[in-house]
Amino acid sequence: MPIISSLKSDFVFKKNLCWREFLLALHTVYNFYFLLIVDLYLDEKELECYMNMEKDAWPSGMRNFLADRLSARGKIGYV
Repeated sequence: MPIISSLKSDFVFKKNLCWREFLLALHTVYNFYFLLIVDLYLDEKELECYMNMEKDAWPSGMRNFLADRLSARGKIGYV
């Protein structure tokens, strides 16, 4: 997983972007890489944190995808 770590450090910390903005930009431009990072990198606590943000913080399709990933990992009740 060094590619994922490299992406996070290069784009998030060096460019002073917050992680949410990075994921939004990645989802908009490179949907495949967004799916890869969410599936491989984010743990359940991070996904729950993002799901607990106000509903308008994420586009609806992206919020539904995050809810699906939580459901697939055994977490229930996110819509």
